[in-house]
Amino acid sequence: MKLRILNLILFAVLLIWCTGAVCEHTAQIQINANNEEWSWDPGAYNQFTGRIDLAEFCGKELTIKISTDLSYGGDQEEDHDPLFTVVNGRRITMLKQKSSAVFTPEAENSEFDFSASLKLPEKGHVRSIRLDFRIVDENDTEMMNLQDTISAGDNAAGRESGTFYIPYDIDTIIWIITAAAAVIWAAVLLRSVIIKKRV
Repeated sequence: MKLRILNLILFAVLLIWCTGAVCEHTAQIQINANNEEWSWDPGAYNQFTGRIDLAEFCGKELTIKISTDLSYGGDQEEDHDPLFTVVNGRRITMLKQKSSAVFTPEAENSEFDFSASLKLPEKGHVRSIRLDFRIVDENDTEMMNLQDTISAGDNAAGRESGTFYIPYDIDTIIWIITAAAAVIWAAVLLRSVIIKKRV
């Protein structure tokens, strides 16, 4: 009985620790898609907005690079990454729009606010998109790597209605749970060996 209680306590502690780590990482990014204008039709163009908290890098010139996990087939000549259209209230002209933007966070302005456009693949039906944000310094050294997911969800709405159902890839969550279970079983096995040696 005591062994089961100990196992439950260990599992709860590990689960809380893993959840806390994920929440701390994803709290730095917020993504919002306009559910009224968003289309999941093949080849559709969509707009989304976001905000990234970069307070820990105040005074450093950063480059934010955005990409997705979408597959566009064999056409490698065309750049299919999302394009920044508005950065901190400044609209970018169409010819200058690209998948990266330079930003220097300051104490009074540490959040990177943006709007971006995205074209869906013309072949196949997409129901979920993972957005990857790679933040590098002026030497191209990676400072942070953030992810968020846009999903069709039940109502094709924003985060409050179910579009952003999980901020992390399901494979990552499965890996965390598996690792937690392995640690618990290792602790139980070690305790069992110690008890047998004492006996």
